[in-house]
Amino acid sequence: MVDHTKVSWKNENVISQLRNSVDHVTTAVEQAQSHPTPQLIQQAQNVMDRADNALNNALQNSEHLEPVNRLQEQLNQNKERLQQVQPLGDE
Repeated sequence: MVDHTKVSWKNENVISQLRNSVDHVTTAVEQAQSHPTPQLIQQAQNVMDRADNALNNALQNSEHLEPVNRLQEQLNQNKERLQQVQPLGDE
């Protein structure tokens, strides 16, 4: 018999990890936009890569796809924003 409390907790944890990752991406992208140095742009890309891993984990392990899909959309919007950032001096 499946212990539903453990399954529910695991599902919430996966979504919570994804939400935290997306929040970190948002912060990193905002920093890269306000100070578009190569270091901050690379840092935002690194944070985004970790968020992609969290997204894949959530897609594989979450029972509830609606919150995962919303967070995926936020992540995609941040990816688009980061792609538009040009490093200082590169015009």
